[in-house]
Amino acid sequence: MVNCTGKMNDGVYNCYGEYDRSLCYHCTFNAGDKEFEKTGNMFKSYKDAMDELFSFLKGEGLPEGMRCKMPKLPPDMAFTVIWFLQEHMSCLSTSIEMCQSCKCLYDSDSEGQHISDEHRLYDDDDNLTDKPVPKKYRGDWCDSCIPVRCGV
Repeated sequence: MVNCTGKMNDGVYNCYGEYDRSLCYHCTFNAGDKEFEKTGNMFKSYKDAMDELFSFLKGEGLPEGMRCKMPKLPPDMAFTVIWFLQEHMSCLSTSIEMCQSCKCLYDSDSEGQHISDEHRLYDDDDNLTDKPVPKKYRGDWCDSCIPVRCGV
């Protein structure tokens, strides 16, 4: 039972997919970057949840048992919705990024690279140079698509 002064609800599905009358309207569970396990149709990780939201926004399908009119956004627009929920609403982890090449989502805490104007190229002898990374390579890249070797 959650001990708080919030208004109790008539029952909601909590983050584990269980019907729960003990949660108030103000109490929420934030998985953050932590891994969590659940059987059935629940997510195995926070990234899995973001992948499902991303697929929904692109019109690629709904979870089993759900019915609604789906949006059919291109990947860049779908990620704009996720970005808004991350940056402005602060209700999604900011570690999830979209690769600008293959348009997949990745967790920047454990993979991928953000290349900015501060990054410099490596030479053939693995020495960091003073040459800036060309603008076309700046952005977010998953491990499979990183276009150049660079560092700060």
